[in-house]
Amino acid sequence: MRIIITSIKMLLMALIIVAPSFAIASQKKVISIEALVANGQYDAARQVLNLATRNDPERQLLLNHLEGLIHLQKGDLDSAIAKFRENLAANPNFFQSRNYLAQALFAKGDMQGFSYHANRVISGPISENLRDAYVRKLAKISHGKPWGIQTRFSLLPSTNINKGSSHEGFVLNGREFTINDNSKLKSGIGFSAGVTGFVKKQLTERSSLALILDVDGQKYSETVLNDAFTLQGKFAYTQNFERGSFSIGPQIKQQWDAWEPSRLSYGVFTKVSHQLTNKINLFLSADYWQHDYEDNEIFDGYSYNVATTLSYQHNPHLGFSLTASAYRDVKEDLKHLSYLDMTLRAGIIKEWKGGAITAFFGSYGQRVFDENFTLHNYEREDDHYSVGFKLKHRKLTFKGVVPELSYEYTKQKSNVLFYDYDSHDVSLSLSKAF
Repeated sequence: MRIIITSIKMLLMALIIVAPSFAIASQKKVISIEALVANGQYDAARQVLNLATRNDPERQLLLNHLEGLIHLQKGDLDSAIAKFRENLAANPNFFQSRNYLAQALFAKGDMQGFSYHANRVISGPISENLRDAYVRKLAKISHGKPWGIQTRFSLLPSTNINKGSSHEGFVLNGREFTINDNSKLKSGIGFSAGVTGFVKKQLTERSSLALILDVDGQKYSETVLNDAFTLQGKFAYTQNFERGSFSIGPQIKQQWDAWEPSRLSYGVFTKVSHQLTNKINLFLSADYWQHDYEDNEIFDGYSYNVATTLSYQHNPHLGFSLTASAYRDVKEDLKHLSYLDMTLRAGIIKEWKGGAITAFFGSYGQRVFDENFTLHNYEREDDHYSVGFKLKHRKLTFKGVVPELSYEYTKQKSNVLFYDYDSHDVSLSLSKAF
């Protein structure tokens, strides 16, 4: 405990130098409350702050923050964390409390909590020295973890689980055709579960090798046609740089549909991230897959996806993102089903007073096929749109289990009437990282 208290005292003294000054004017000079606390002058700090904040609208926040600093100085991490979190629940923009909360969580050994708040502190009004210190700590946590597991469970109500046609039939060349029941939209409720795990070997301070495994399954009530199970593995080499990282490696995936083996895929992937400024990040990714179907060799072919995302963290509680992607699917024996899909997606994420976190997103894409669709003298083209939101709350966690509610509306409009559809999808998910 003495070591912890000594470390915290040293940390507080260092933060006086590099952190934003939480200071007030008194007797024509600036008195740093942190300095009084670091020197053990708790009553003096309380007296100065009480006199200086009589008419301050943030008086209670400042008083709570001071008590948190005192608890931190004494080595009472739990009480300090509680005070800082109380402030953030009342005002997520109270940067000073988030800054010290991150430090207290680090001292307590809560790396998940530290990472969450440190990433938000980084985009706030802090000095370059403090920002670099946070970045180094985050990198060390990420690099030093030799293994990890994340579990997830979701309830999946949907108005169109098979993305089937919203039409009963269509007319072609003067003849009427009826769409079969399996191709019409079907509503239902599903359940999904998944596990992601990794083991990592650190090669140097900035490079590593990792084996990543994903297992995902979904089961729908009243039908097995839309049930699916996927087992995927990746072997990744990662090189970290001062302001980003680069990963590359092979990947393989086996998929079961309706609980029967349906497709084996294998290929390569790469990912690049780069911090352009303190608030702007750039992400690039590319995947290539070769697909071998079990009983439908005519569907064999390949696909690749290229995406770039630009994210802007306006402040610790408001962020924006824009993603442009191109997906190419080629079925070597079925050119009329081979296509290129170009999609643009935008999102905004906001943390509110009280701890609620909301994300809103929307996308637009166009899919163009290589050859004329069967029985038509023109190529098929699809326009697809989606809008939705996600909602979670920092206080609604139980032993690391985080619930999240999401909704998405999707609509596709095709020049081949058979492929018109819309869908309302809801997901209530629970996830936990180990």
